[in-house]
Amino acid sequence: MGKVTLAIDLGGTNTKMGLVDSDLNLIAEKSILTLGKLGPEQATAQWISTALEWKKNHSLDLIGIGSPGPLDSDKGIILTTPNLSSWANFPITKTLSDKLGVPCFIENDANCAVLGEFAQCKIPDLVMITLGTGVGCGVISDGNLIRGVKGLGVEAGHTVIDPNGPLCGCGRHGCLEAFVGGRLFVAKYNEKSKDKIPELHAHLIFERAKKGDAIAQDLVYSWTKHLAIGVGNFINIFNPSRVTLTGGLSAAYHEIKTTFNEILLRESFEPSLKCCEVVVSQLQERAAILGAAIWARQQNSR
Repeated sequence: MGKVTLAIDLGGTNTKMGLVDSDLNLIAEKSILTLGKLGPEQATAQWISTALEWKKNHSLDLIGIGSPGPLDSDKGIILTTPNLSSWANFPITKTLSDKLGVPCFIENDANCAVLGEFAQCKIPDLVMITLGTGVGCGVISDGNLIRGVKGLGVEAGHTVIDPNGPLCGCGRHGCLEAFVGGRLFVAKYNEKSKDKIPELHAHLIFERAKKGDAIAQDLVYSWTKHLAIGVGNFINIFNPSRVTLTGGLSAAYHEIKTTFNEILLRESFEPSLKCCEVVVSQLQERAAILGAAIWARQQNSR
């Protein structure tokens, strides 16, 4: 029986788990509610329960976690994250390592996503934007992951694109996440509409926009405009060959593509835009799962 890596993609709403073999094949997977408001102890207990079931049939060698940041990857903790505020300083890697008996490593979830995407597409200059409860960004430049001096770099979801914009979960105003993150997107709709929708179903706003809901249409245009501004900034900064969108709201790109591209023409330098394509990930959440496994293996081999 070959060794497998347990890979976990921690999200503000859902957590995806998988087993990844030595050839980067995903041989088992599961999605569960994060239970973020109940705290990390209850959430990680679910992960451990699932992992123990999988261990009955597989030989586990490592654990890799992709998590919203900022993180201290060396200490294995989340420093702070707007959508999981009660998780700050919880010893997440030690908890899993102690319970499952193998080394555990953690990295920013968007960095994991871009590592997984890069492993498939091999494009050496790649920007990955995760559109879920929050907004994350991972960057591969000349084949290398950009992390910054302490691994805290490329928190592009908290790039301020309008200092007079709405309050973001991080405490600042006008971050990209405040405009296109799923949680705040739904909150805006529910604030303006009498017909409320659950936080888990941000995609319903796009469906209602297609059916003529004026509030939804205004919000979808705002979402599209600010996403294009953010992507334009990233194209100007990183000059990638590809910008890949992933996460629960990335499917909306096909519906807003025409308007998005019109705005993007104004928000990015033409020479940079000419050599860049914007696409939706075919791997979706599997990219972050594969990337978490890749990260764990890279760190364990040091």
